Amino acid sequence: MTTRRTLILSAAAIAATRALPARAQDDQLPPPPPGTELVAVGFSNPRDLAFGPDGALYVAEAGGAGTEACYDGPEGYPECWGTSGAIARVAPDGTIERILTGVGNRSMQDTGMNAIGPHGLAFVDDTLYLLTGLSGSPDVREGLGPIGADLGRIFRAQDGTKTELADIAGHEATDNPAGGTVDANPFDITALPDGTFAVVDTGGNDLMHVAADGTVTTLATFADRDVTLPDGSTVTMQAVPSAVEFGPDGLIYVGTMTGQPFPVGEARVFTVPLAGGEPTEIASGFTNIIDLTFDDAGNLYVLEWAKGGLGNINPEDPSTMQGQLTRIAPDGTRTVLAGEQLILPTVAEYHNGAIYLANFGTMPEIASIVRLPVAEA
Repeated sequence: MTTRRTLILSAAAIAATRALPARAQDDQLPPPPPGTELVAVGFSNPRDLAFGPDGALYVAEAGGAGTEACYDGPEGYPECWGTSGAIARVAPDGTIERILTGVGNRSMQDTGMNAIGPHGLAFVDDTLYLLTGLSGSPDVREGLGPIGADLGRIFRAQDGTKTELADIAGHEATDNPAGGTVDANPFDITALPDGTFAVVDTGGNDLMHVAADGTVTTLATFADRDVTLPDGSTVTMQAVPSAVEFGPDGLIYVGTMTGQPFPVGEARVFTVPLAGGEPTEIASGFTNIIDLTFDDAGNLYVLEWAKGGLGNINPEDPSTMQGQLTRIAPDGTRTVLAGEQLILPTVAEYHNGAIYLANFGTMPEIASIVRLPVAEA
């Protein structure tokens, strides 16, 4: 299974982002991607977007730097647990309100980057559901009190409080569907037509169904595969399913981030039947897919976190941190819609003729939401 490496950037990437301003108020950020307009700025590690029945945009924020239970993490960077995860509501007039705060998370202490906490949002009628990540063995939650109780689960989020629906990480602990090391990091969620959910776990390498009563079952697993690197060597790479979306054809769509060494061009999109079964590959040639969304015409939009590969980020070259948004038409035609100044984006959501994107999505306080109008080909 994957470990925290799926959300912790390399030392080079961390060094590169240290040059960015600490706060959005500094007004020093590069301009939004060409063709986009700024919706709101000042978010911390936005991981998902959802539009509510009230017309407002809801943002899952994994939060910033933790303040509790710090220890030395990968490459000497301390990791900390904290409670800065939140859900933000952006009103149609752009006003931002945190409607749920104090959600448990973990992050790099000195930067607050790449936080793990609130990861996914989904509405069923007028009820908002929140998915939280973990990244590690579910057992690690036992010594963390309320913080541990917040991680690796689905909650109903209403009136500033949350109520647990399902323990997603617990399913990995008891079933370990894909085998190997027990490692859970629930990362994305989509509501299904009957009011139930599909969830992908980047740690467990699986797709799950969550019933209305919280029962969790496995729909599919994503196997490791061998890839050939530019130097001619072959390595075994994990799939790391990182994005899930219900398609207009009644299938569940899953995008993969891929695991280390994050090879360029090896991320893929799969479909899985609602009843579960073997994943079917329907698109390839992508790099580090982090989100999927559909428009009303049935076009699929694929968001790449780092189109040049997470392992190839160069602190001297900001272009190596650029993501990419690609539209795939029902006939398979691909069109790149955004890339320039789209820096480590983490989410794409279609709504009323536009794609909403989280830019600088792995960073605290400076992340923004931008709107990209699209012509539905």
